[in-house]
Amino acid sequence: VCAVGAGMTVNAYAASTTFEMRKKTVRLLGILSTSNYQTNVSRGEFAELLVKASNYRETANSTGTVSVFADVSAKYSSAIRTAATNSWMSGYLGGNFKPDEGITMRDAIKAVLGVLGYTNEDFSGSLQESRLAKFKSLSLDSGIYRDLDEVFTREDCINLFYNLMKAKTKEGNQY
Repeated sequence: VCAVGAGMTVNAYAASTTFEMRKKTVRLLGILSTSNYQTNVSRGEFAELLVKASNYRETANSTGTVSVFADVSAKYSSAIRTAATNSWMSGYLGGNFKPDEGITMRDAIKAVLGVLGYTNEDFSGSLQESRLAKFKSLSLDSGIYRDLDEVFTREDCINLFYNLMKAKTKEGNQY
């Protein structure tokens, strides 16, 4: 019993240490800094995180606050415009983006693969299944345990953006 208990403690410590390292890395990169890890992430906030993790991090805020979507306020307008222009994220019918809705695993997969250079043309058969397979093959799912329609938390985003920094782009280069 003691040996099993000791092994479980070591595993729990290792998992905690791994998350601490991921959290520090993502914070040092300027992508996400928070202490409330279980809070859901909105689509607007996720667009901002994508931009902070991309090559557009320096130029996105200089493009102004005019929104291409009717329901987007100035707070996320630049990030959402950048994410939409690059096809990382998309809006809904009627010209809305729904920036206050939670970002789902399905939308996060599309967005992160887009940041890595993948487009719809890179997937055959079922688009969702092909994207999910690529997401997993790139190990972008490490530490993330969500169904496709579940909303991401900040903890999920820390794991996702850490995984993104280790992933290979479509061209095979380290992101």
